[in-house]
Amino acid sequence: MAIERKFILEQLKKLKIHQYIHGELDRVGCGDIEVKRTPLGNRVVIHSTRPGLVIGRKGKNIEMLTNALKNRFKIDNPQIEVKEIAKPEYDPTIMATQLAGTLERGIHFRRSSYGLVRQIMKSGALGCEITICGKVSGGRTRTEKFKAGYIKHCGDTADKYVKNAVTQAKLKAGVLGIKVKITPPVTGASRFNQLELIKAKPEEPKEEKKEEPIEKKEQVKEEKQESKKEEKKEKPKASKSKTDKKEKKEKKPDKKEEKK
Repeated sequence: MAIERKFILEQLKKLKIHQYIHGELDRVGCGDIEVKRTPLGNRVVIHSTRPGLVIGRKGKNIEMLTNALKNRFKIDNPQIEVKEIAKPEYDPTIMATQLAGTLERGIHFRRSSYGLVRQIMKSGALGCEITICGKVSGGRTRTEKFKAGYIKHCGDTADKYVKNAVTQAKLKAGVLGIKVKITPPVTGASRFNQLELIKAKPEEPKEEKKEEPIEKKEQVKEEKQESKKEEKKEKPKASKSKTDKKEKKEKKPDKKEEKK
């Protein structure tokens, strides 16, 4: 098997595990699920708002999930951990399921989405965006967006700090697609959504140049004119020296004729 196919099959397996666990723990408030590989076996971390209900009485729910992961997905030695979510407003999967529940109950989409945006922003999140697509009202499908705060859509910051989640709300008119993006408060990231105004430095007073008196300027002009006149006088002397050299050259052949 090629390496590319192996990676694709692993990712598909993880996606199926996510869907199965979310389907089993839908009413419990299940958030993000992490599947990690360790030397002892595969480790599955379930984030939930109510970890007691995820574990069940005497760990019945966890036993059921471990058996399902072994038999159905053929995972060797699965180890399931449950972690409590301190602030569910920062988890987009929980917020998306909450919005889907309110829409299925018959509450208007604008009222429920604006209320969710306010709830997320009050908790201290940097930004939030909700998109609803489908037959929201009327016979035709359309998309509605509700945004607040700061959200990155591309780049390294979007991959690191922005959390995404997608769910579906099943209504009589049809199925609505819900997408939630949240940027939780970031610790240790310098200059992330922080703009500072730098105060301008006070300008130092410039020294005014003292103007020279008019008499000095006139003297400088006179000196320049005198220097130019002297240069003109020296030029004809140089021309005379050239004529003397030509005369000497003409005299040399006369001496040779005398010798002959």
